[in-house]
Amino acid sequence: DALNGNGAGKLLGVINSPAKISVTRNAATNFKYVDAVTMLSKMIMGGNPVWVINQSVMPKLLQFADAANFNIFTMDAAIAPAGKLLGLPVIWTGKNPALGTAGDVMLIDWSYYLLGDRQTVTMDIDKSFKFQQNQTAFRVVEAIDGQPWLQNTITLMDGATTVSPYVVLN
Repeated sequence: DALNGNGAGKLLGVINSPAKISVTRNAATNFKYVDAVTMLSKMIMGGNPVWVINQSVMPKLLQFADAANFNIFTMDAAIAPAGKLLGLPVIWTGKNPALGTAGDVMLIDWSYYLLGDRQTVTMDIDKSFKFQQNQTAFRVVEAIDGQPWLQNTITLMDGATTVSPYVVLN
């Protein structure tokens, strides 16, 4: 898949991209505000980045505190949690690693991910398969591939700051 794939007979996922930047988390098995800020500082600006966060991280995110230990999220139990973090959309998923594991929080600009459609969708129907049980078999085939567009991080004009459209919390 586009998040975790290793490229061997499947998509090459962002987490395995040679252009990803890994950000070391501030505290093991945790996700803190400083981690989010550091990740954002490593994101290439100007595109459309989104947070891709495993839902096991939700309790940590919703209890974010700043350096003075003030809650950042003001919660109302009657409404859904905020769908943005540092102004960028959050996509909750269970398709990336769980809390405390590398990749549990990712900041990705999908406009830097390429998908190749190598074959139109073909569909076959076989009514004779399991005819006695009144069942029909369907086969749907599509050949696609995908991989991160960039193969290296980008060094900004200052000569020291590196950025990427794929930032992963380690």
